[in-house]
Amino acid sequence: MAFDLNRVSDDLKDFARWLVDGGLMLTSVRGYVIDVNQFFLWYTRTRGERPRPEDVVPSDLREYHDDLEDKSPDTVARRMAALKKWFAWAKATGKIKEPPRFPKIRHKYARAPKSLTRLQQNALIRAVEKEGNVRDVALVRLLLGTGIRASEAVRLKTQDVFLGERSGKVAVTGKGDKVREVPLGPETRRALKEYIEREMPQPWLFPTRKGHIAAHSLIRILDKYAYIAKIGKVTPHMLRHSFATNLLDAGVDLVKVAALLGHERLETTAVYTRPRQDALEAAVAKAEPA
Repeated sequence: MAFDLNRVSDDLKDFARWLVDGGLMLTSVRGYVIDVNQFFLWYTRTRGERPRPEDVVPSDLREYHDDLEDKSPDTVARRMAALKKWFAWAKATGKIKEPPRFPKIRHKYARAPKSLTRLQQNALIRAVEKEGNVRDVALVRLLLGTGIRASEAVRLKTQDVFLGERSGKVAVTGKGDKVREVPLGPETRRALKEYIEREMPQPWLFPTRKGHIAAHSLIRILDKYAYIAKIGKVTPHMLRHSFATNLLDAGVDLVKVAALLGHERLETTAVYTRPRQDALEAAVAKAEPA
């Protein structure tokens, strides 16, 4: 089917015409538009509105990049390149002065993704519990106890949480609007139960005046408690990695871990089986002669 500029969404038409005027073949223009629109769909889903170039900040790009974890390296590189082209158009047309800083593209993991040690996890939980904010306790417990993505956590509704006396689960809407059920451990259930009973959030589990909490707000919340806990930089994705590592350390098989994380490809989950750097360093130290 031939590419028709008239069928491009209004907020991408000028970008597409700029590409055509720059001499690109229509097949290339079509590819750029499709890839940029994927970011538009993600941004709308997580931020509640279509993006404008001047509104996008580095944390948005980092989060989007992390959300592409189950895509092939070529797909990730192509989508980020398309976004760079979109920002080049925005700069050329005076919409922005400079594009936001892009994350470094990980073509492959040389080792397992960075996660928190058990001591660091405990320090983080202690810091947030000591502050006494029931919402933040529930939020950190949820991220660390389920491994759900930041974009999935902020879109949870209170009705998605099922709490029983001895069990519980959360219905998570992931990529492609696929729903998966993730069981809740006792501490996560307890934190969520206290938060819901005390705050009675509706309809969003983590609401704000304008809707639900923004995914980039989770970064600021974790920054606060990581600073208090003195454990360095902590991101929502690191908590996801920590959850996966905890499961594998407990002997859970890879297929179950993939299902809990919502990975489409088992190869994505397999990166967690690679030895962590601290484990490699400990092995070398143990083997070194006295």
